[in-house]
Amino acid sequence: MIKLGQPKETRVFHGSRASGQQLRFEIEEALNRYDRVTLDFAGVGVATQSFIDEAIGVLILQFGPNVLQRLSFKNCNDDVKAVLSYVAGTRSEDYFKKQTAAVH
Repeated sequence: MIKLGQPKETRVFHGSRASGQQLRFEIEEALNRYDRVTLDFAGVGVATQSFIDEAIGVLILQFGPNVLQRLSFKNCNDDVKAVLSYVAGTRSEDYFKKQTAAVH
């Protein structure tokens, strides 16, 4: 399990692509060792689209939307859920467009 937050009294902010890239490297390492990886957002107040796109969106572009079947997201507030859903949907579409373009 990868913990992204602190105790519930504090609300962590994740906003940069640089920190999203660090998380992606951590996720990739965990995926190489385990079948499933849980990302625990307990204590996270904000995770920006840039952060989530760099951490999760790039994984989808590299490995396809099926990578999401190996990830679980725990303790996400509604805002984080919305960003995760948006990034997953957008990057999945981008992945399929890239695959279709490569065939033609």
